[in-house]
Amino acid sequence: MIWINSIVTISFLSLLSFLRGCDWMQQPIELLPSPENRIYFNSFESSSDTIGWKGWMEFRNDAPRFGGKQSAYVSGGCLVPHTSYQLPSSSHDRKLVLRCWGKNLEIGGVVELEAVPEVFIPENPKNYIFVVISDTIWKSYRSESILYCPANSKLVLSMSSGGYIPSAMLVDLLEIIEVK
Repeated sequence: MIWINSIVTISFLSLLSFLRGCDWMQQPIELLPSPENRIYFNSFESSSDTIGWKGWMEFRNDAPRFGGKQSAYVSGGCLVPHTSYQLPSSSHDRKLVLRCWGKNLEIGGVVELEAVPEVFIPENPKNYIFVVISDTIWKSYRSESILYCPANSKLVLSMSSGGYIPSAMLVDLLEIIEVK
């Protein structure tokens, strides 16, 4: 009877050790925010999800857990961004964060959100936040900074992977969230 308990204990510890090494056990599940805080969301599941996007992207049948069946594949040459999307302006000031899941297929890429003021002021620095897609397994990313977006500013969401050196990345569950 003692050896059965030992086998069960060893089996349980072995299983637990195996699961701790799995990627999905190491990454915390990020709950989606309530819809009123979300400014934009895209899971790239159908061609209608690319309406309004300019540049080049295609779908790949590779997605993170809870990401549906597809993701956006982004790759390109020297001219960046490789794809971009302009969101409507808002009549009030906002503070925003950028989140997505990403997977580096070569040397990575960048997802960026820029606030473009209604009137260009040369002295103002570029106002943007970004995430760098660097991990070769699906990983959740969040911008390290918060983007201050003044009223009536355009928001431009862009993705680039590659340049002088070719690269590629996958992006899914892309969202912009307003924070208080």
